[in-house]
Amino acid sequence: MLELADVHTYYGNIRALRGVSLSVAPGEIVTLIGSNGAGKTTTLKTILGTARPRRGTITCRVTFSSRSSTFSQEAGTPIRLPARSSV
Repeated sequence: MLELADVHTYYGNIRALRGVSLSVAPGEIVTLIGSNGAGKTTTLKTILGTARPRRGTITCRVTFSSRSSTFSQEAGTPIRLPARSSV
């Protein structure tokens, strides 16, 4: 499960994402479609933690065989992944 709630990401003073909300259920396949400059790459960078949101929340639930972990990132904080999820 992946959820973005009201995510705002900036590059300096330039707003790249404004209020992005998205919910992806386990097993669901999602594509991001849009014109150049629409924010597709920035959305992915924000999910992965290489671009930090100024506002909003990103939550992800990951399952490894029978164990599951949940992590979330609020605006301005680094992503803290459970040790096993970085393998």
